[in-house]
Amino acid sequence: MALKKEIYFVGDLEFLETEFNSKLTSKIYKEYYKLASKQVPVQLTVDGIDLIVWDPKENLQLYKGDEILQNLRIYTDLIVVVNLFKYQDQPDLPCQRLLQQRLTSCVYLVVESKEEEESSVRFTEDSIIFSDGYVIKEQSKEYCPNCRAKLDPNRKDKEVCQYCNAVLEDLFYRQRGLDNNQLFKKRKKLKKSEIELKSPGQVQNGEKIIEIKHLEVRFSVRGKVLTAIRNVSLDIIKGEIIAIVGESGSGKSVTTKTLNGMLEENGRVSDGVINYAGVDLAKFSSDVEWLNIRGKRIAMIFQDPLTSLNPLRRIGGQIAEVIKIHRGLSKSEAKEEAISLLKRVGIPNAEKRYTDYPFQFSGGMRQRVVIAIALACSPDILICDEPTTALDVTIQAQILDLIKELKDEYGFTVIFITHDLGVVAEIADRVAVMYAGQIIELGTANDIFYNPQHPYTWALLSSLPQLGQKGEKLYSIPGTPPSLFNRIHGDAFAPRNSFALKVDFVEEAPLFKVGGQHYAKTWLLDPRAPKVERPKIISEIPARVAAIYGGGEKVE
Repeated sequence: MALKKEIYFVGDLEFLETEFNSKLTSKIYKEYYKLASKQVPVQLTVDGIDLIVWDPKENLQLYKGDEILQNLRIYTDLIVVVNLFKYQDQPDLPCQRLLQQRLTSCVYLVVESKEEEESSVRFTEDSIIFSDGYVIKEQSKEYCPNCRAKLDPNRKDKEVCQYCNAVLEDLFYRQRGLDNNQLFKKRKKLKKSEIELKSPGQVQNGEKIIEIKHLEVRFSVRGKVLTAIRNVSLDIIKGEIIAIVGESGSGKSVTTKTLNGMLEENGRVSDGVINYAGVDLAKFSSDVEWLNIRGKRIAMIFQDPLTSLNPLRRIGGQIAEVIKIHRGLSKSEAKEEAISLLKRVGIPNAEKRYTDYPFQFSGGMRQRVVIAIALACSPDILICDEPTTALDVTIQAQILDLIKELKDEYGFTVIFITHDLGVVAEIADRVAVMYAGQIIELGTANDIFYNPQHPYTWALLSSLPQLGQKGEKLYSIPGTPPSLFNRIHGDAFAPRNSFALKVDFVEEAPLFKVGGQHYAKTWLLDPRAPKVERPKIISEIPARVAAIYGGGEKVE
């Protein structure tokens, strides 16, 4: 008897909800969570569709009868399995739409059974051929089935890449109740990192501590590719405070996440080099490799301290945990060091507050605790991802002063991400302006504020409320940033730029040197370009700043 082959769609509920509607997914959630046990996959029938549903955080395996299909992809939500072949003749069901679109953001499995059945779908040894001629090829063994990264030929015994393997190991051991300290020891036994990093003392102030060359970062989103970072090159100088500014979605946070391995699971460095301490961080592919970097050499402070801290654990224990894992101190030594750090960041009665929970602190105090955690390992580089956005102006100034004091005391380099140019003026030595995944202007703070060259920088400065005057309409940038799903032709800002030249719409400008450390990516700096008059407010910035902050003459 001939074999019948079944096509199974494997996807998470978030994907299904995006493709269809919340009604189906909410019903699946409701039915699934009615069950007392969620330790194994369960079979449900929702709206006439037979489903297999399971929670990957509880169980990493999918059971289908007596067969086990293991670890095909890592998800964070409930996973749903649907037999598309079974419903191919029912056009009203969502399964038919999935079958027709052959969406690339899900996994197709072909399972054989001993039943003969004619259909419009033909199968070969390595392909599924549909009646309209569309072909789904069996996935190459050269690529990871989870993230599509190319597998290391020296690891042919592994079915997933090094990074995904490390994630699976984490989930596996966490299921067995290991805490972070035990997990760290287990990781060291699984694989010792062979990476040798240069000592921080080998780089002097004023020298490059990080060198980013032609960086490109891509994300796989619902079957499409989003290029979030496009050919970014940037040198970070030891001892400086460099601010990265731009609108939301410009690539500020993504750029810095590549420095400590915190890209989301669907993101990857597709091109470029990140040189740090004698190694290329862009080549790192597993959490094990990042253990000597993340937190220990490159630390990060996030925007909302409340979500950065575990609300169920005392803050002292959260700081001490970092010290024990990365520095190997005993419990008592780690506690003593944690209390010392709390004092240094300005927490009063540190010994008593060591046992308090995050909710017992104000927003500003919670941010000080997060800074203490970041400083626990005396990092070379501190990345501050909008750390003052959720704070009021008074507390914001205190946190900025604290960061500057600690930078001078500990000697680390600061990368400050923000959309607030007022904060940039307060703290930064150099400024990189980003738009649509590229650095479009780079220079000292004085260069950017008093001699900006790119029209996008003009627009940002023109929209500063601090520089506005009574009776003057506050400027806003027209239009919206381009979709990074599409290929960008020319200058990405051209459609929103009233100063755009014809060449801006067809060819990307090189990075012109203005002078010293000042560079700008605009055709207006080409010797052949026509001279344009900058916006009035840009020419008046020195006088307006003097009037506001220095007691200078008021500009009428």
